[in-house]
Amino acid sequence: ALRMGIEFGRDPERTPMQWSCGPHAGFCGNCTPWLPVASDYCTSGDNVEAELASNTSMLAVMKATVAARRRSSSLLEGAQHIFLADDAQGLLAYRRAAAGAATAVVVLNWGAEYSLANLTLGFSGTGYAHLSTADGAYSTARLLNMHAVPLRPGEGLLLFSQPV
Repeated sequence: ALRMGIEFGRDPERTPMQWSCGPHAGFCGNCTPWLPVASDYCTSGDNVEAELASNTSMLAVMKATVAARRRSSSLLEGAQHIFLADDAQGLLAYRRAAAGAATAVVVLNWGAEYSLANLTLGFSGTGYAHLSTADGAYSTARLLNMHAVPLRPGEGLLLFSQPV
């Protein structure tokens, strides 16, 4: 059983948590981890210390997403409706709406190309971009025409029908 755990375990796929640019990525002070630390943990910005310092890091985007969800009745309890699923363009968009609250639209470009998404089935007119996986949270919402919302490859956007 022990041999099977070593041969078929998850250790080859895991690495210690990369906390900082310190020795062993800040994982442990005066020890050597049994698993290797990624060689670029300081230069890639893929450690918690670097992510905390950046407002466009995935950690910052996730914190902004959680904060937006806490403030939005639509994101908390609104009905979800997928209104755009385009494999050719690599786009997926869905709307969440609750009575008396700003409608939320999430659009994802999982494709390798820049795309313009028509999101008028989410809501018409203009939308307020709250955050982007490429740019992080916006200090002031970006106003976008829902007929042609630009998305970079791999980007996701959270928009609202009115400022939140």
